[in-house]
Amino acid sequence: MSDRISNLSPRGLISAVGLVVIAPAAIGVIDLTTGPDYGLALIYLIPIAIAGWRLGSSAAIAAAITSGVAGYIADYSLFGATYQLRSIWDGVSSLIIYLSLGIIASLLRSDRDQLRNVTVRLRELLAHESESARTDALTRLPNRRGLLDHLEREIANAGRNATALAVMFLDLDNFKRVNDVAGHAAGDLMLQRVAQVLREAIRAGDLAARIGGDEFAIVLSPADASSAEDVAQRLVDRIEALQVDIPGSDFGASIGIAIFDSPPRNADDALGRADAAMYRSKTGGKGRYTVAWVTRQDATK
Repeated sequence: MSDRISNLSPRGLISAVGLVVIAPAAIGVIDLTTGPDYGLALIYLIPIAIAGWRLGSSAAIAAAITSGVAGYIADYSLFGATYQLRSIWDGVSSLIIYLSLGIIASLLRSDRDQLRNVTVRLRELLAHESESARTDALTRLPNRRGLLDHLEREIANAGRNATALAVMFLDLDNFKRVNDVAGHAAGDLMLQRVAQVLREAIRAGDLAARIGGDEFAIVLSPADASSAEDVAQRLVDRIEALQVDIPGSDFGASIGIAIFDSPPRNADDALGRADAAMYRSKTGGKGRYTVAWVTRQDATK
């Protein structure tokens, strides 16, 4: 059971006093005025239930006691000493009912609040789990799943808006040599530095992802050949510059760019065409980029 009285403002405290004390007393006056022909026992339950729901168990108990006393005074005043035992019995019975109702109302509110908190926490955990399932643990970039989800959305957007889409596939050159020369810890650090280079090279609406090992991908949407090639050249230069920390590694990146003037069939198809362009960069000497234009006719093949 939780009490919420301590959190009330001065105006709220005045309202609480009215609910706990004044309202039951007023009902008692009405009870006395209307006489024995009108039983108001159920009316006392209203401020008690409200106090338990809004203010907690302490307020509910106080409202129940006030209501019980007010009801007893009204009953005793009507029937006098002749029915004193009856008044006492009715008063005790009513008090038990009032206390039970007030505590139940408080418990229901407390349970509802706890359930709401659990629901909020569960949603947060599910959102975090969903985000974690789409994020690479080492680089904090989206992983392959996150990339494919984003790419499917951008393909749909490109179809609706008739805009071009560019997909880059980036494979690090001689990354194994980094691990051999400096160790796996240095290799992990190099991957994190590459991820930072990718973040800095793209626009706010674009996406860079690590799709496995030393392979990365970038989605530029909307895109044109000039902007895509500018990004690719910056990446080649900046990633090559990272090798200064590991002399003899001959570190760099080969990039393939697939530019679609019409949306590809799906995300896997788009990534596959960029991968094929990257392979041509690898076989052409590494440390470079290759552009593959995918026309409307090519995209449907």
